[in-house]
Amino acid sequence: MVLSIKRLNAEHIALLYGIETRAHKIPWSQSLLESSLNDKFGHTLGLYLDNQLIGFCVNQILFEEANLLNICIDPAYQGNGFGVSFMAQLKQYYLANKVEKVFLEVRASNHRAIKLYQKMGFEAMGLRKNYYKTLGQTKEDAQIMMWELNHD
Repeated sequence: MVLSIKRLNAEHIALLYGIETRAHKIPWSQSLLESSLNDKFGHTLGLYLDNQLIGFCVNQILFEEANLLNICIDPAYQGNGFGVSFMAQLKQYYLANKVEKVFLEVRASNHRAIKLYQKMGFEAMGLRKNYYKTLGQTKEDAQIMMWELNHD
């Protein structure tokens, strides 16, 4: 059983969209995923278990900063430590790309993800009020987090 990350491109869109719609109640649209694959600052990476795509993340990297815009593991593989492994491999990817700080927003109610990010070294920086859509009429706050990477 080998875990690896690989850069993804437009030929992976159907697989990405499948994971996205299984993993999120309010998923990104297929067109938004496609545009992330075509972003000149975009780094869309897949997490592979052997040769099976089990997760992905969408990043923008500009100079020494990265924005982790979307990360998900296929629900069939959640709860097995793959999120931690993915984040550890992402850290190596960021370091190789000279990234010093990683920023993200996460739903304030997503305690499982927040716990994972804190475990990896992210720190809370504040809230974005009414940032995320919900299934109802209300919106949900986003927790802003930052990860400073050590290049020693």
